[in-house]
Amino acid sequence: MEDQLKSLVSENCQSFLADSPNRKPEFRLDISILQQPNGTFLVKTPAQKEAEAFVRILKHREQLACSFFSGNMSVVQGECVGSGIRYPLLPYPSLEKVIGDELRRGDRQAALSIVSRYLSLLQSLRTRAVEPTEFLHFIGHHRTWTGDKVLCFLAGPIDLIPGNILIHGDSYYIIDNEWFFEFPVPFDFVVYRGLASLVFRLQDDIRANAKWSPITPFSGRWRNRAYIPITWAQVLAGLKLPLDTLNCWNSAFQQKVLIRSPAYRLRLNSSRFGPKGNAKFAHRSATNVNRRLRNCYYYTGRLASRWNKLLQELRAKFRPPD
Repeated sequence: MEDQLKSLVSENCQSFLADSPNRKPEFRLDISILQQPNGTFLVKTPAQKEAEAFVRILKHREQLACSFFSGNMSVVQGECVGSGIRYPLLPYPSLEKVIGDELRRGDRQAALSIVSRYLSLLQSLRTRAVEPTEFLHFIGHHRTWTGDKVLCFLAGPIDLIPGNILIHGDSYYIIDNEWFFEFPVPFDFVVYRGLASLVFRLQDDIRANAKWSPITPFSGRWRNRAYIPITWAQVLAGLKLPLDTLNCWNSAFQQKVLIRSPAYRLRLNSSRFGPKGNAKFAHRSATNVNRRLRNCYYYTGRLASRWNKLLQELRAKFRPPD
């Protein structure tokens, strides 16, 4: 069966997505897109022998996800083929792509409505207030917890980010359930991961849309600084758990999976954007950021223009005679 899968991949592979080199060997997968007479499929296979056990547990996690999302969303399930899993490739956009399209069109309200739609989906899932003991053990932060109960999903859709939710009309399809667990996971943590994924994956669109949608620093410094729309920052400010704690948990989870974790310093001050925050300061901060971005684009353009003019003069001066 494994030889059959390799033959399918080698003969009918429409495109091959390189394995995730930054993942630890036990989680590293190769992903291929296969074009066959009965449809287009996405195939996940272990990139190394250490990852075979990880592939074997994916079907179990998908079954858990089906039970958890039943009645709300559909889970795209795969079929075991040899040492890999084959999934139907649905031709629907993800929530992340829809949000990015709206930002590129300059429609900040439409983008915000899709973000609100994503939050409503999360709120429709089953939750209860518990101590997230197993989750904290998993990420290695159980010793720092105070023991308070927090709102948690009954099961653990850690990677339920907008990029993993496909939309078709009023129907939603969940893909990539590699990180679905049986233990409860804090609601605020999933919301934070979802919005943080949008901030980093759509950063160019967020900056380009700053003229119409005020933004504020989210993380990093200088060239590595990332910005977040004010309206999204207000959503994060409304979470009950501190943003620094959520960011720390997110970094701990990434360190469990990745060789080099892209940890970042959170610069968003939630107290400035919450219900009790200073709205005037938030508006002034966003205005200053937008002005700096516009000045940066303006002076960068002027510098590039002067540089091109200088190059033309030098070429004309030192052009060899005919």
